[in-house]
Amino acid sequence: MLSGIGPKDHLNSLDIDVIEDLPVGFNLQDHVSMSALTFLVNESVTIVEPRLTSNPVNFMKYLTEGNGPLTILGGVEALALVNTKANNYMKKTQKEKSKFNYTVPNITSITINRNKIYPDTNASKLSEDDFPDVELVLGVSSLAGETSGSYRSLLGLTEEFYMEVYGDYKGFDSFMIVPVLLQPKSRGRLTLRSSDPWDSPIVDTNYYGHEDDLNTMVQAIKIAIEVASTEAFKRFNTTMLPVPFPGCKHVAFKSDAYWTCVSRHVSTTLGHYVGTCRMSTRKNSGVVDHRLRVHGIDGLRVVDASVMPIIIAGHTNAPVYMIAEKASDMIKENWKGSVS
Repeated sequence: MLSGIGPKDHLNSLDIDVIEDLPVGFNLQDHVSMSALTFLVNESVTIVEPRLTSNPVNFMKYLTEGNGPLTILGGVEALALVNTKANNYMKKTQKEKSKFNYTVPNITSITINRNKIYPDTNASKLSEDDFPDVELVLGVSSLAGETSGSYRSLLGLTEEFYMEVYGDYKGFDSFMIVPVLLQPKSRGRLTLRSSDPWDSPIVDTNYYGHEDDLNTMVQAIKIAIEVASTEAFKRFNTTMLPVPFPGCKHVAFKSDAYWTCVSRHVSTTLGHYVGTCRMSTRKNSGVVDHRLRVHGIDGLRVVDASVMPIIIAGHTNAPVYMIAEKASDMIKENWKGSVS
């Protein structure tokens, strides 16, 4: 957009010369997660930061044997892909709907219709029940066990907030189960703050702009609590952190309304942003064509996650590698035989 490729009205408002009027920045999607589900245990089976960093044995095991707690990838012990059937559930509980009826003004949310988007595929043979809509991530620690402040800083939690919720349990053995929305229906937008390239852009993720996303997150939280209540976790006397979150004390603890409130307070990104230069026809609000070429601009391609029209129901790392490999092949095809 700084180069003049983007929505004409937006670029004109910043006195940027328009080279090509394209919907760059629209259709922003992300996998939103909720990191507040903390469970306490009565055995030293999780990672408590001081215990991990003060024991040289952990470093020796990692360096000499390639095992030990430092080998846990991203602090994740297990993943589960789950279909919550949240929207089916909500149809049966219309009396509760008012608790979830939140909207964000001036933002358009798009409901995904797979059959309409992919009319010539087998999508019509699949039901929504065939697709996971959430991921549950079992973390080896939690905000209670992370004492240095790096993780809570990443989440944007203030020291006052942290101490009120986690202060009495700081340094305790604990773990998290983090629900992640895999098929969000909310759409955000990225815009420029100014024409200065050193100015950070404005990222409006519009999390939970579509009420179905909030419904799904609440059901995912309840499933995560059920998982932590199974026999496998009972052996550690697993209990959920009993402290209600500031800003949500006005509703019953652990009720649907409470989890709705908490989700709006402590949800965060997984960094899986996609969609702002969607691959589609120009008529269908596309920015790049099927060969990743920017519409109306010769010699320019976009090769990253922004070309995905719809976010995938999984992590974006591997698909981005694939997009890059495919782009490389297409560029070589274009130049094949033209260079001696």
